[in-house]
Amino acid sequence: MLSKIIKIIFSYQTDNVDGKTNQNILACQKELCIFLNKLGIHCELDLYSLNKIKKGKNDGMHANLIAFNPKSKGSFIIFQGHIDTVPAFSTHEVVINEKEIRGRGSVDMKGSLAGTTDAFIEIYHKNYLNYSPILLITADEEANSFAGILNFIKNYKNILKKTEFVINGEPTNFEVHTGFRGIFGCTIQKKGEEGHSAYPKKGTVIEDMIPMIKAINKFIIKAKKIKDRKLGDTIGAFTVINSGHKTNQLPGNFLAGFNLRTVKCFQKYEILFNELVKRNIPNGSKIEKISINPISIEINSRYRRILTKSFSESGKKLKEGIARYFSEANILNRNGIKTIACGPGDPKLAHVNPEKEVIKIKDIKKYSELLQKIMDNLNQND
Repeated sequence: MLSKIIKIIFSYQTDNVDGKTNQNILACQKELCIFLNKLGIHCELDLYSLNKIKKGKNDGMHANLIAFNPKSKGSFIIFQGHIDTVPAFSTHEVVINEKEIRGRGSVDMKGSLAGTTDAFIEIYHKNYLNYSPILLITADEEANSFAGILNFIKNYKNILKKTEFVINGEPTNFEVHTGFRGIFGCTIQKKGEEGHSAYPKKGTVIEDMIPMIKAINKFIIKAKKIKDRKLGDTIGAFTVINSGHKTNQLPGNFLAGFNLRTVKCFQKYEILFNELVKRNIPNGSKIEKISINPISIEINSRYRRILTKSFSESGKKLKEGIARYFSEANILNRNGIKTIACGPGDPKLAHVNPEKEVIKIKDIKKYSELLQKIMDNLNQND
C-alpha cells in the first residue's frame, strides 16, 4: 500500500510559486482521491481560485483534499500536510529505492504525506467510537499566502467544530513541536531607468538602494538578538537581492527581501525596522510586509500520556521541541485549532539542493505506525 501511495505522490512535480497555478498540484490530488475512493474511502476535493488571492494574476484552480468517514459520530483528529514544494534550482529526478527517497519534496513534505495517507487508510474502517481521523492535504503552503489552509478553515467550519486537534506532519525528526515562531518579512522593490553603463545617470537604481541594503543588514543582526525564554532566538536572513542581467547595462528594477522567524510580538520588530530601515528606503519604492505573531500551545496531561505511550509502542521516546520554520500549524493554532507538528525527516534537509533532500523509507513506515498507535490509544483511553 505504501509503495503505491509513494508512487502517486512523487509522480508529479508540484513546485509552487506566488501568483501562479501549477496544474500538477491538482492532478496529483485527483489521482490520490481516485485511489482512496477505490478503497471505499470518502474523499473530496475542495477547489478554490488563486484569482481571489492574487487579483488579476491568475484564475487557475488549486484544491484541498479532504478524506473522512461521514458516518463518524465522535470527534475528529486531523492528519494534515501540504502537497506543494518549493522550486528546485537545478534539473533533477526523484530517486526511489527500497531504503530512501531522494529529491525535491521528499522531506518537505511528501515523505510525511505518504506515511500520513498510509496510516489514514489503515484506520479508516476501524470502528472508533470516540475519535476518527481526517486526512487533509492542502495546496499553497509554500506560496500564494497559505491559500489552501485558509480556504479549509473558511469552508469546513462544521468539521472544525468537531475537531479535537490536528497533527501537522512537517519534518521534525519525530519531535513534537508545540512552540511556533512567527514571521516578520519584507520585500522592497524600486523601479529605475535602464541605460548603458557608458552613460550612467546620477542615482541609478542600484546606487539608490545601497544605503537601504546596509540598513537591512544591520536590522537583521539586531533583530536576531531578540530572544524569548521558551521560543529561543529570532532566526532569519537576507533572502533576496536581485537587480541587473548584464555588466554593461544599467538595470531598471531592484528587489530586496528578508525573512525572520520571530519569537516576540511583531510590533517589537516593526519598531526596530522603522528605526533602522525605513528612513533609508528610497522614495517611490514598493514595500510589501508580512507579520504574524508567534504562538505556543500546551499539551494537557492526558494527551501527553497518550503520546508518550504511542511513541514508546513505536520504539521511540517522546521529545518536545520548538519549530524553527513557519507552517500551517501556526495558522491553525492562531485560529483556535489546537495543532502539534510532528513528522519524519530532518528539517535541515528541507529546501536544500534536491540531491541532498532525502528521507528514509523506514522512517515513513515508522510515522504511519506512530499515527495509528495515537488513534488506537486515544480511543482506548476514553
